[in-house]
Amino acid sequence: MRPARIRRFLGGYRRELARHGVSGWRLRRRILGEAGAHLREAARRLEAGGLERDSAEEQAVRRFGEAAALARVWSAACDPSGIPVRGMDWAGGSAAGLAVGLIAALSLGGRLGQRVDGELLFVGAALLLGVCLGVGQWLLLRSRRLAGWTWIAATGVAFCGGLLATSFLWESSGLPKGEPVQELAALLFIGGGTGAVVGALQRLVLRGGLTGRGEWVLRSCVGMGLGTAAGGLAAEAALGGFRSATGLLLLCIAGGLATGLSTAAALRPRAPDYCSR
Repeated sequence: MRPARIRRFLGGYRRELARHGVSGWRLRRRILGEAGAHLREAARRLEAGGLERDSAEEQAVRRFGEAAALARVWSAACDPSGIPVRGMDWAGGSAAGLAVGLIAALSLGGRLGQRVDGELLFVGAALLLGVCLGVGQWLLLRSRRLAGWTWIAATGVAFCGGLLATSFLWESSGLPKGEPVQELAALLFIGGGTGAVVGALQRLVLRGGLTGRGEWVLRSCVGMGLGTAAGGLAAEAALGGFRSATGLLLLCIAGGLATGLSTAAALRPRAPDYCSR
């Protein structure tokens, strides 16, 4: 028969766990079962040491701790980590950021094209795209007091560096170019490589807010690669190519949406594994 003092303590502990939001009857049953086994064993040892049963139970419970304090510890431990951002909001912010960045880059390029070297313009456009992508995402993160200007800076630098590096590698690869299939392969490579670099730096900035940090780089790579390729296919079907302003806008919107939808899953709140067993 369970000792009366321990039974009363466990009843109060159960109420405190529920009051502090420790959800899931299996989890609460496991917590209470482990606590009860520990208390009964402690009481038996104290009773074997010469204490009367009531005194042994009382001392075991006192050493174990206050039910409310223990419940607060469990509540904090099982609080889901992550950032509660809706997937479509995150995808929309990413797509809007890239679209605004492209429009701004095209506008500046039209004004400066006669006076600035083309390669320098490309670098500036890539950096502007990345910064605008970072701003579009940061607007959703700032309410959580995460990231800040470092998110924008990291995204801008990573996007610019990734786009320049993958474009250079593709152009210097010696592979045939010009055919639709080859253009699609280029978009997959350049988009995926850029997404991987962006994901790597973003992961470092957001290391305290991700539930699936190991997935972040892969998700960013796959999302931007497939999204850019899908945008290229849509532009090819609708416009006959993606090298016009409208075609590039389709690339940016599709790449942003796919990247946002892919990475949003790693931002969702998720409780630690031991809280769901």
